[in-house]
This record gives sequence, C-alpha cells and structure tokens, in this order.
Amino acid sequence: MEHFYIDRDTLFNQFDNCALAKSRDKQISDAVKRLDEDYVLNINESEYVNYLIEEYSLHIPVIHFEDTRIEPKKVLVDPEYLPRYWMADKAVERNLIRYIIPYEGDSNLLNCRPSTWLSSGGGLFHLSSNYIYTDILVIDENAEKVKREFEDRKDSLSKMLGYLESDIRSYNMSLPTTAKRLFMNRKEKIINDNKFLAGLGTPTAAQSQTNRTYSVPSVSRRYPKPYFEKNSNNLEEPTPIMDAQKYSQILDAVHTIGKMYESFPNVTKGMDEETLRDLFLTQIQTSFKADSATGEAFNKKGKTDIMVKHGDGIIFIAECKFWKGKQVFLDAISQLLSYLTWRDTKTALLIFVRDTSMTTAITKAQEAITSHANFKSIEKKNCEAWLNFKFSMPNDADRDVYMAIQFFDYSTKS
Repeated sequence: MEHFYIDRDTLFNQFDNCALAKSRDKQISDAVKRLDEDYVLNINESEYVNYLIEEYSLHIPVIHFEDTRIEPKKVLVDPEYLPRYWMADKAVERNLIRYIIPYEGDSNLLNCRPSTWLSSGGGLFHLSSNYIYTDILVIDENAEKVKREFEDRKDSLSKMLGYLESDIRSYNMSLPTTAKRLFMNRKEKIINDNKFLAGLGTPTAAQSQTNRTYSVPSVSRRYPKPYFEKNSNNLEEPTPIMDAQKYSQILDAVHTIGKMYESFPNVTKGMDEETLRDLFLTQIQTSFKADSATGEAFNKKGKTDIMVKHGDGIIFIAECKFWKGKQVFLDAISQLLSYLTWRDTKTALLIFVRDTSMTTAITKAQEAITSHANFKSIEKKNCEAWLNFKFSMPNDADRDVYMAIQFFDYSTKS
C-alpha cells in the first residue's frame, strides 16, 4: 500500500505566458519562412493572414466539471499528516478520494502560468492524459468536509483558468498584427531580393501563365495549411489528404485514449471490440471537430471500424481487433488493406490484448508481419507498444500505405 504525501500543483507552473507567446510567434515565423516564393507572391495577402490567425490562435482548454468522478483508495498516512491529538507514532491506513475531471483542448496551456495568479495555486490539481485530478485525504470520514475541500480547490482552479483566459484573449488580439507583419516582411524580402526583375515591369514566366492569386480556404487550427499546385490552371479544390502532421495528431490522440483506459480495467472489463471501438471514436470526435469521425462505415469492400472524413474525402481509416494469434493478426492487416481506395494511405490497426501478455503479443506480431504479402518495410517505432510499417496497396505495388499498429493492455485484472 502506498504512502500518502502532499503533491503540489503541476498545473500553471511549467512556463509563463510570455514564453508561450514567444514560442507561438516563432512557430508563425518559421511557417512563413517555409513558404515557396511563388506562393508568397501570388497568394491573397488578407486571406493568408486570416489563415495564420485561425491556425495559431490559442483556445483555453474546456474543463468538464459536470463529468467529475471519484476514485477511492486506501493509503498509509504517516504521523506528520495526522492530527496531533491522535498521538500516532506510526502510519495509519486511511481513505483517499481522487477527483477526476475530463478536459479537452491543448494540455500545454494548462502548464502555463498566467500573468495574474493565486498564491494558493490552482487547487492542487495535476495533469494526466485527457483529464486532471486532485487527491483529498479523508481523516475523519466527514463527507461534507471532503466536498467543501473539493469545492474550494475547484474554485481556485476556475479562477486560475479565468486569469489564463484573459492572457490568451490578449494574445489573440495581438495576433492579426503579428501575423501580417511576419508575412509582409517575408514578401518584402522576396521582392527586394528580386528587385532587378521587378524593375523590368514584366511578370515572370510562371506569373504570366496563371496571372491570378491563389485562394486560401478557411481551415480549423487542427487542419494543415492548404497548398496550391504550381502552374495549375484549375481552381478546383484539391481532394483532402492526410498530411504527416495530422496523421501524427490522430495517432497521438488514439494512443493517449488507449493508455488512459488501461488505467481503468473495470471500465473495459467484458467489453467487445465494438464497444471498445466506441470509446476511441467518441474521443476522436471530440478532439477533431473540424472533421467527421464515424464507426462501422462502408468503404470499398467492407465496413471499417473508424473512419475520419474531411468534407467528402476520407483521410484516415482504423480497424480494432483483439489479439488472437499470428494468423488472425495477419488477416486483420489484409482486412484493413482491403478497405482502402487508392487515395487512402494513412491507417492504423488497434490491437486489444486480453488473453495473453503484451510482450507475447507484440513479439509474435513483429515475427509475423514481415510474412504478409503486402509488407514493404519497418518504419521508426514510437514506443514498445506502437509500431509503424509501410505496406503496398493491394493491386498497386507502387502505392505506399502507412500503417501504425498500437497495442493496448485490456487484460482482466483482479
């Protein structure tokens, strides 16, 4: 049994809001510097600046107090944390109540210290995956006292969130000026670097072929920057594709969700593949609101477990399976590949391990995967339970498919 100790705040303590603003401005500057010269010279200035504003605006995380839950457990409390009149000379077993509150949004912001802050801190709350929590030690089994203590902590947290929101609002108000300045600085530098050509008063060959500006569609901050195809005479909106950044964001979200539920075996106990799939699907729908995430959706030759769409285009497909040995594992890969069209190149296979050990499942999977007919190469893995591979598209050996395979320990625990 673990010993109780007072764990100070981890929220609002890692860096101040000035450091956050500087970091965000550098991200904008780097993004503008990476743009091709043709793009900078031809893109509509105001539309692109509006894109930067939307992409890099900060949004205060939403704390779902209405979904608060508790987890009681027993701890050993040393004499220093007990009332003096107890005259205890050794550790005493007591109850500890952990209050858990889910949130959505950028967790990094919860580590930022606002310019105005409480000396009492943020209510002794701590950050963990997609929820925050605080522990309250129960000394005298007084439920009302515990409830009051939690309300006091929640009040401190709410006030700190309010201060942080005020700072974020100020930063967002300054963003239009910053975005325009950084973009115009880059454009002016390109023009100055090409002063001789500009002085001739004649467009370059590339400019004369198109003689138009490229429009930047409105996007959410979770969706990557749009691009144009050089020398294209069509203004058709490109088919949505999954870029590496968005693919990584969705995989990170899925991995975080899966690890979180590993910590709550009573929640996943007895769940079948479809029910577990719904746990992931709900979180994806919350995290990526600019897109449409559905389950049991038809695509090509069957119904895939998880499908993320942007507009009319499919950008991500995933399949969920229990680990039932090498052959079932290989069949699951074939099944997932069979759902893909030529445009679907970013996928994931979520393996739920229940009747064996994680080490056994991961080892056997790695042994089996190279024997698959469409296997091409092993990509860099993220961790022991998150492997990445490259496959070929069925009936098109030259078309690469990227598949992340994540393993989650959902074994029955007493």
